[in-house]
Amino acid sequence: YALGVVVGAPLLAILGAGWKRKTLLLALMGFYALGNLASALGPTYHDLLLFRFIAGLPPGAYFGLAALTAVAISPPDRRGRAVSLVMLGLTLAILIGNPLATWAGQMIDWRWIYAVVAIIAVVTAVLLAMWLPAHVDGPKAKPLAELRAFNRAPVWQALGIGAIGFAGMFSVFSYLAPTMLEVTRVSAASIPLAL
Repeated sequence: YALGVVVGAPLLAILGAGWKRKTLLLALMGFYALGNLASALGPTYHDLLLFRFIAGLPPGAYFGLAALTAVAISPPDRRGRAVSLVMLGLTLAILIGNPLATWAGQMIDWRWIYAVVAIIAVVTAVLLAMWLPAHVDGPKAKPLAELRAFNRAPVWQALGIGAIGFAGMFSVFSYLAPTMLEVTRVSAASIPLAL
């Protein structure tokens, strides 16, 4: 999943640069829903790995585009607040959703958790389709022109900060449970609390 986020964020942002924002947001959320549904239904461990990678492709591009869209539909004096609300959703998903999903996965079946995430993604797409104005586009971007941004040092600095921060977060989420179970030998029931 984490590798999918790293690969998908820049790739899908560049490939979707010419799309209308609302269309791209809906496509990314639909793609995310399908990736999670496939994760829930994957018959083997290798299928699950592939589907988790696929489900990880859209979120980075989605949150970047959602922040830009929040700015576009907000008055100038509310734009910072709008972006912070978008990022608050991501923060709550990480801080509350991840431990809650871990706990629920232990109580029922982990496949149901991916199915619920897919349902939430579909509901999100429906709400976007209903409530997001159709004309939230910024200046028309071209994929190759978007690559020129990588010629600027501040872009690389921002990417570096994001990469270090998210690598640390995903490392904790990836290795915390195995470390707790295999090294400290605590019960699986304590993992959601640790997360």
